[in-house]
Amino acid sequence: MQKFNTGEHAAPVPQYLASQMTKIGALLVRLRYAHPMRQEDAAALTGISRNTAYRIENGDSSVAIGNILRYLEVLSPGATIGDLFDEGSATLVTLRLREARRRTRVVLKKAIRIEKSE
Repeated sequence: MQKFNTGEHAAPVPQYLASQMTKIGALLVRLRYAHPMRQEDAAALTGISRNTAYRIENGDSSVAIGNILRYLEVLSPGATIGDLFDEGSATLVTLRLREARRRTRVVLKKAIRIEKSE
């Protein structure tokens, strides 16, 4: 279980919050890949260290919400956390369509190989 960073004493993070932070991090990674942008470059544009970007993308609950929002703004200007969870960002929609086309090509190639082998 993760812990909230509250100075000297850290309170445990409830599992549902830890899983939400992990999901936010994973969605931010997808946004970054959609551009494509290196983590180091995204961090520099945000004004945070690469280590902080790494922690954001890995769902570290001790990262300040302001840093997470600034990171989101760099990756998808004008997007909100709600857009991120809905995957309503234009960038995420484009990425999803690109991934769907890629999966279709892989399936078609496998089907063609099976037909040729028969």
